Amino acid sequence: MLKLNEVVLVESPSTALQNESGVFELVSPMGDILLVTCEPGLKIGIPERVSFDPGRTRSDHRWEIKKIAELPGSAQAGPPAC
Repeated sequence: MLKLNEVVLVESPSTALQNESGVFELVSPMGDILLVTCEPGLKIGIPERVSFDPGRTRSDHRWEIKKIAELPGSAQAGPPAC
């Protein structure tokens, strides 16, 4: 599970966010910045495009994922299933 402010590079955001809980910033290889919320027991939320940063494009086709917030009460919930 990702810790708050932890950043990982992945090829598949949906696979990386399985079993995660919280709010995540995703940066696509093309520089699109998205926010997605994962809640315990639910599927991954619908990503919301928040901006574009051409300086964050990647040539290795990996996505950057950063956990930016915990969900209230998520520490007390059972294993999250995003």
